[in-house]
Amino acid sequence: FPSVFLHNFSLSVLLGVRFCSGMDSIVHFAKIYACGFEALARQLFAGSMSAKVSSEQQPDALAGKVAIVTGASSGIGFETACWLASLGCHVVVGCKTDSGGVLQRLQARVVSGQFTSLPLDLRSMQSIHSFAKSFKGLRLPLHYLINNAAVMLAPFEVCAGNQQRWQFEEHHMVNYLAPFLLTHLLLSCLAFTGTPTNPSRVLCLSSVVHYCGSLDYDAWSLDPSCYSSHAAYSASKLHTAMFVAHFSRLLTTAGAASVVVAAIHPGVVATRLYRHVSLPLQPIHSLLASTCFRSARDGAATIMHLVLVKQAADIHGKYWSDCQDTKPAAAVQDHEACARLYERTLSLFGISGGENPLLLAAALEAAMHATLP
Repeated sequence: FPSVFLHNFSLSVLLGVRFCSGMDSIVHFAKIYACGFEALARQLFAGSMSAKVSSEQQPDALAGKVAIVTGASSGIGFETACWLASLGCHVVVGCKTDSGGVLQRLQARVVSGQFTSLPLDLRSMQSIHSFAKSFKGLRLPLHYLINNAAVMLAPFEVCAGNQQRWQFEEHHMVNYLAPFLLTHLLLSCLAFTGTPTNPSRVLCLSSVVHYCGSLDYDAWSLDPSCYSSHAAYSASKLHTAMFVAHFSRLLTTAGAASVVVAAIHPGVVATRLYRHVSLPLQPIHSLLASTCFRSARDGAATIMHLVLVKQAADIHGKYWSDCQDTKPAAAVQDHEACARLYERTLSLFGISGGENPLLLAAALEAAMHATLP
């Protein structure tokens, strides 16, 4: 617990802001780590997920398919991109920069793989909009949209949209709003590619900590005076799961059977996601990561299970963990709360009313096109 106070004190000095009370910080801290340790204990008994999925796959099972993977420069995203390509899928990776030689590392791992890289910074509304336009310019089908990229426990930071119009806290921008926007901006591609018998799939990474997230319809507001990185992360993952649940209902109601969506907890995985863990906890984290955490490939296993499952309708609107349909938090099951969050998010872009997701997606794209270069 002292690490929470040290972290908040150093940030308050740096930013010149007041944080939540110490008790609030302790509560957020305790809830997220309790969730994490429970999930860690459960996965230790689950065995290797990647071995299970690998035993079910067929060579070239994804030949002729196209997937987008965000956050593919490392970790789960990198392993997912490699796994997809090894089965014949053309993988389009969205990365902030290719300074780390992402394409070269992917190609070295899967020599026969087909990869394309497009610039994508999920902290930037302009970049998300440009990425969607660039992908459409490739005139490729889109069978899988894998919204993998995330940030966790990051210091308070504002992500800018168009000058002062759209600005959001980083966790909610990267973990919730970016997948929300990409799904809508690419929905026409997904719907055109999929069929009712073989729909396109949108897979959004949530987290087990969505269970301890607080529902906040104004979570994207820029009030650093009461900021908790633990609360921001868990809330962003809750909002992602709620978006998936509501969007699946919209697609079903509209008869748009050519697209399905699902939320995923990949497990407690040893990746760079933990780079913001506070200094006093880093030795404990390093020990657990080296002995108990999943590998990035095991973290990619549930994603690949949902890519490869034949009855795509069975995954629609559900929350998945360890390759199994799992009961999500109560807020995710609350239809009214999910609808309100969705409508509140659309209202940020001046859109209100309507239940047809294709029309709403077109309206959102038009709003962004009119505002962004």
